[in-house]
Amino acid sequence: MGYQFYELLLLFSIYSIIGWMIGVCGSALTKGIYVNHGICKGPYCPSYGLGALVILFAMSYLTQYNVPLTAFLAGLLIGTILEIVVMGCVNGLCGGKLLAFRWYHPLLMGAGSVILVCHLNTVLTAIIRSISPWIHFAFLILFWLYFASQFIEGISKMMLFKKRGTI
Repeated sequence: MGYQFYELLLLFSIYSIIGWMIGVCGSALTKGIYVNHGICKGPYCPSYGLGALVILFAMSYLTQYNVPLTAFLAGLLIGTILEIVVMGCVNGLCGGKLLAFRWYHPLLMGAGSVILVCHLNTVLTAIIRSISPWIHFAFLILFWLYFASQFIEGISKMMLFKKRGTI
């Protein structure tokens, strides 16, 4: 893929935040209320960051094909698999059906992958590489300390939900 390890951590962090914002805005537009679909309180959802990195990794091997179509299909497939795995984990930890699969999610993931591969990642990578590594490390330390605490708290709340039936 041609990235340094800290660049991958930054991209994961940024895409987790962007994905969370898109999810919250989508819920606000369709339901009219704020809904945080993530297991963390913070403004990030790690499944979006992971999905973006997996799609970028897959696309690094598939660049000889029609990039927009391949990106769409990769996003459709990878996003669907990731959503099913995350849904299974969250529902398993909670002991109920907290998340449900929607028919339009794969289409949105495919469209998002085209934007990611064809436009967004190039711009973000250029910006990241133009900023001092010390700023990267400061951001990463703050992000990952907060993220780790929120992730652990989210997992424990899901397990408590399974035990008691309420958070």
